[in-house]
Amino acid sequence: KKPPPSTCTWKICVDLYLSRMGGATSKRAKAQGQVRALDDVISDIGVGWWQVQLLYILCVASMADAMEIGLLSFLGPCVEEEMGLSSTEESTITGVVFVGETIGAFFFGELADLKGRRYSYAISLVFMAVFGVATYFAGNYAEVLAFRGLVGFGVGGCCVPFDYLAEVAPPAWRGKACLCSSLWWGFGSVLTTGSAWLLLDAYGWRVLALVCAAPVVLAMLALATLHESPRWLLAQGREPEARAALIAGARLNGKDLGEFRLAPYTVKRHQADPREIFAPGLRRSTLQLALNWVAFGFSYYGIVLYIAEILEDSDSSSTSSSSDYCSFDYEPIFISSLSEPMVIVLGFLIIDRSRRVTQYLSYFLAGLFIALMAYLSSTSTATLTALAFVARGAIDLAASTTWLVTPESYPTEVRASAHAVHFIAARLAAFFASYWIYSGLSDSLICTVIGLLCILAAVNSFLMQETSGVHLDDMQGTPRTSLHKQEPGGEAGRGSA
Repeated sequence: KKPPPSTCTWKICVDLYLSRMGGATSKRAKAQGQVRALDDVISDIGVGWWQVQLLYILCVASMADAMEIGLLSFLGPCVEEEMGLSSTEESTITGVVFVGETIGAFFFGELADLKGRRYSYAISLVFMAVFGVATYFAGNYAEVLAFRGLVGFGVGGCCVPFDYLAEVAPPAWRGKACLCSSLWWGFGSVLTTGSAWLLLDAYGWRVLALVCAAPVVLAMLALATLHESPRWLLAQGREPEARAALIAGARLNGKDLGEFRLAPYTVKRHQADPREIFAPGLRRSTLQLALNWVAFGFSYYGIVLYIAEILEDSDSSSTSSSSDYCSFDYEPIFISSLSEPMVIVLGFLIIDRSRRVTQYLSYFLAGLFIALMAYLSSTSTATLTALAFVARGAIDLAASTTWLVTPESYPTEVRASAHAVHFIAARLAAFFASYWIYSGLSDSLICTVIGLLCILAAVNSFLMQETSGVHLDDMQGTPRTSLHKQEPGGEAGRGSA
């Protein structure tokens, strides 16, 4: 019986006729029935313009995050001078940003696992752009707190594009690709310090806040052309949409995937449950990662704020010009910020060899040099600049590697939520770091605590499992299999995702 013309093409009709007559199925029908694993398809797509597009969005997001956070080093002291604030109120300007990030990370992490990576990140960018610009018009202390807190809420979604890129990058390329975002974080830190050097004394903190909000607009424009994460779509049981996203990405890379269907996950969980990160198969990784996130959250922001604090120009209040109400010794701050992109370039050489060793060495060096700053704080500015250069670069590489290991350690259903939980831990640590730095305690005590926390993270990193070269499995508790240890022809870990 011939199917109605409205429901099939003539080629499908011929296939049906041949199959009913006992003939062999055509090649086209075979191709349509081919089932492929997601990681196999991603490997065939390779690296091209699709990943470049994602990398651009991730890098701009990372730079925007760095600029908004770097702004805090200058914003607090300047607003304190202009509005006559106490030291506690100055610390609250920094603290409210981290509180906003804590709430935002939980919100956008859950939203990314429930509604999609692209949808979640788009909303976070809107918050960053709107309230970043609104900071320019803040007329009093309460408005500054409100606007910066809402900017922090938007910044809480910046880990979402990181997870997206990790989900579509081939394993052999994933480490370097995700590390590129850290390179742009370093560029953002340098750009913030350079902008403050050029603009702060002449135009004030409001113009600087406006400049720091500019990269967010670039990220919003790029996001308009992005498809949803195919790995997330497949985890939700939306195979046709996942296949369409892969075909679109392959087209950007100049590849033809032909006709295929994606293998479904062995276990389908359509609702994200953040409690799964404490399940037996993931509990150890969760606790170890949480310690490192707390360590770098407290240490990185503590180091950045401490460097700006000790290098703040104490004679700035003696100037009569209203545009000079806050001033810093910009040159050593700028030099120390250069360490971040420079150290990340070195990180490209070792990141794929061992994530564990990279974290261990980075945390150890950061702890050592920040501790040295504690006992050499009364020495020359050149010595402090050199110590700050190494400490800031080392903690940035340590944080970048921890960021990379996190999405590699969780299945897709809870990846964004897990990343958000650790992000919250880091931001809470940063919140307390802002009060710790401005507490008025001795430099030796402030730096010793930061240094000991980094050393603890170094030991913890050495005890973590290696994730270099793993496939992003979507089975909770699935053992991670390194590409470097596979048997020839073996493709362990590629069955489901």
